[in-house]
Amino acid sequence: MDFHEPVFIGELVTLKAKLVYTSSRSMMVSVEVRAENALKKTYRTTNTAILWYAAVKVDEKKQRNCVEIPQYEPKTEQEKREFELAHQKYLERKEMIERER
Repeated sequence: MDFHEPVFIGELVTLKAKLVYTSSRSMMVSVEVRAENALKKTYRTTNTAILWYAAVKVDEKKQRNCVEIPQYEPKTEQEKREFELAHQKYLERKEMIERER
């Protein structure tokens, strides 16, 4: 998570999350946090974050197993660019994990 600006008392905070990428068993979500000053009618981006989620199913023996998820298909040019950047991050992250093993 990146902290860009503080949120002040009395401001309304809104989180906007969007799916950016899926692999066969995980997904990447981009989050933007905005603060609104209702009196001045102004908005600011205060935080941003990239979150990774793994799809896990717990069986009757309480064991966790990764499961496949439906694949995200970007439609707009912007979504396709974000997807490709996220795919590169995914590959870098996967390579780093493999090196650490």
